[in-house]
Amino acid sequence: MRDRIIYLGSLSKTVAPGLRIGWMAAHPDVIRRAVIAKQASDLCTPPWIQAAMALYLRSGYLDAQIGRIVSAYRVKRDAMVEALDKQLGGALAFSAPEGGMFVRASLPQGTDSAALLRHAIDEKVLFVPGKAFYTGNAMHATLRLSFATPSIEDIEVGVGRLATAVSRLNDVLADRP
Repeated sequence: MRDRIIYLGSLSKTVAPGLRIGWMAAHPDVIRRAVIAKQASDLCTPPWIQAAMALYLRSGYLDAQIGRIVSAYRVKRDAMVEALDKQLGGALAFSAPEGGMFVRASLPQGTDSAALLRHAIDEKVLFVPGKAFYTGNAMHATLRLSFATPSIEDIEVGVGRLATAVSRLNDVLADRP
């Protein structure tokens, strides 16, 4: 089974968002094909960035950076979960994620999050409809909310705007026969 395992890692979310560099551990045939595909798509990551990140990884700074990021994201996650619970109580189903930078939420079954997005845009708040994350049998009632970039204050404002958008969508749905 070792020939079928592919491990991918990245520094994009841990060191710097714009830093598009990562690594792969896999069978040599898989790595050879991946290198060819990457070279064809972007002509390689600049060598100086590769050298700088190799030095960074050897320096041992990554563990401390991950600790800082996990702490910062935990505070933002908790702020988003608290705001969602307080402002959208039963309108969205969600749970606090154990990792990552997003809360996955669900509207009542049969509701399309794309319809909510139109109202959310009017309220100046954005989310990604959940159907974008499915290859088949998309769950249209789901949505992905990011807490990585906004401040805690912006999270609270954004959730308030989302609550207004949900209310507007519910008004529209209630008016339908």
